[in-house]
Amino acid sequence: MNIPTVLTILRLIATPIVIILIYIGSLSNILPEYSIVLVVSAGILFAIAAITDFIDGKLARSTSQVTKLGTFLDPIADKFMVCCVLATLILVYSETNYRILFTILTTAVISREILITGLREWTARMRVEETSAVSQSGKMKAGFQMTGITMLILALSINNNIFTQISMVIFGIGVLLGLTSAYGYMKASIKTFI
Repeated sequence: MNIPTVLTILRLIATPIVIILIYIGSLSNILPEYSIVLVVSAGILFAIAAITDFIDGKLARSTSQVTKLGTFLDPIADKFMVCCVLATLILVYSETNYRILFTILTTAVISREILITGLREWTARMRVEETSAVSQSGKMKAGFQMTGITMLILALSINNNIFTQISMVIFGIGVLLGLTSAYGYMKASIKTFI
């Protein structure tokens, strides 16, 4: 097993740890005196995991270590991490003024991921490889979403309305970029349905 694949697996392992840290730090009174430390730790761990998402693919390509296992696991690890952490944050933000906005944005992200996964599987079956590649807007989407989610986790410990609003805007930009790239995938793959 090579380093890029190990980084992908570590991202999968980090996801439940981030969720537990958010939950214990924000949603319960189990360790109230450590809540800020736990939430900040969750934000840092999520940020590190997000960075590995950018590193592992580049590292695999630059060192000619692209494997079938890595190619299979990388998008799963990304979607698993984002969707699970967003589902946890919905619980946290359900107690705030941002509950409706955050729920809409999260629903858009998860719906987009399901759609793109289905389209990629379909186009792979139809042997249309070019539509399966990650677009530039898809990469920008990932950057904005990961940054926004990290900030939204940290916002739980900062308790500053302006920081939370900025975090929502950055996350929202990521959602819009994701919907734009989803449109591109759909447009490119529409010919396979005819």
